[in-house]
Amino acid sequence: MDDSFLPLEPVNALVRAAADAAALAEQRLSVEVSSQAPLGAGLGTSSSLMVSALAAIELALYGQVPERTELFETAVRTESGLSGEAEGGQDHYAAVHGGINLLRFNENGLHAVPVVIPPPLQKEYLSRLSLFVVSHGRRSSDIITSTVERYRSGDRDTVSAVRGLPALARGLAESLAANDLDGFSAQFSEVVRLEEMLSPYRFTRDMSEARDHLRKGLSRTFIKSPGAGGGGCLLVHAPPDQQRQVRMRARSLGLLRLPLSFESKGLRFFQDTLTEEPH
Repeated sequence: MDDSFLPLEPVNALVRAAADAAALAEQRLSVEVSSQAPLGAGLGTSSSLMVSALAAIELALYGQVPERTELFETAVRTESGLSGEAEGGQDHYAAVHGGINLLRFNENGLHAVPVVIPPPLQKEYLSRLSLFVVSHGRRSSDIITSTVERYRSGDRDTVSAVRGLPALARGLAESLAANDLDGFSAQFSEVVRLEEMLSPYRFTRDMSEARDHLRKGLSRTFIKSPGAGGGGCLLVHAPPDQQRQVRMRARSLGLLRLPLSFESKGLRFFQDTLTEEPH
């Protein structure tokens, strides 16, 4: 793992906030953190770290695994308090529960509908995806704020995208549930189009140049920025023959490719039994 993935200051802040939420008072506790993805990449890393730190500290202090609904709510509340911004909870939900879920938000909170994909289809789907780190992350909240302002001002593209994305999310979930990868691919291209309408600030100059180079001449290759777009990563969806070309081009640009897999279980615990060696 590249240590630059986990800059010390935000990691310390997240772990300290988790310790405070777990009511860690005068007790001393050592927390070791590792990650396969960078913080601020738009991949939910900070939310995963918050969930994991809370669970590990609770287990170390009280000897029991936190109840998942309570853990989810505590993680959202704690990270919102730390950032001073409202957290939607979608990343925390994924970290706690895993799997693929269609999430609906309303005045009553979050409602999740699981989407089950059989293992053979998971393998085929992963063959169509690549994830690359292009540049350092930005504050997603800045992108979200500008998008909200554009929506409130009546910007035609932003309003159209906001209204179109929920139905598209349902269509994507239905295609996956029906094992229809071709239908999913067609709708993924529409996601890319609407997200580019949503905000002109999703891509930095480096991201735009990398995106254009990776997809040049590849009519069935579609590229989006994960999350709100502040992370500096590119998610590439393409048929396997075009994926090979994309990955070769990415290597020529020196882009880091991150591993992808399906995680169906969410948070898991691996507890070591430590024994003291005789002095």
